[in-house]
Amino acid sequence: MAGEVAAGIDGAVLVEMKDVGHAPQLQDPARFVEAVAGFLGL
Repeated sequence: MAGEVAAGIDGAVLVEMKDVGHAPQLQDPARFVEAVAGFLGL
């Protein structure tokens, strides 16, 4: 479902983090920051 939603939004990028549940910022902070840094302009 997430892929379908992302496909319908111009410029959207779907990032799937395997082995991470509903709190990626806590479970794998480094990968989370890597995934959102570009979006935040960092």
